[in-house]
Amino acid sequence: MFPKILEQKLSDGPVFLDGAMGSLLMGMGLHSGQPPEEWTIKYPKRIGKAHQLYREAGSDILQTNT
Repeated sequence: MFPKILEQKLSDGPVFLDGAMGSLLMGMGLHSGQPPEEWTIKYPKRIGKAHQLYREAGSDILQTNT
């Protein structure tokens, strides 16, 4: 099913992906050298907020923070 969704999305025109997750998380308090994946467990609401911000900015595809 996923390939059909992706195929349809690509046939509609340009597809926009999210941006630099690490940089965004650093702006939200992630410390230099701290693994961003750690936040997936410790701060899931912050990860959700980051994805929401990228979606609101026009991203069509969001990557997981893993």
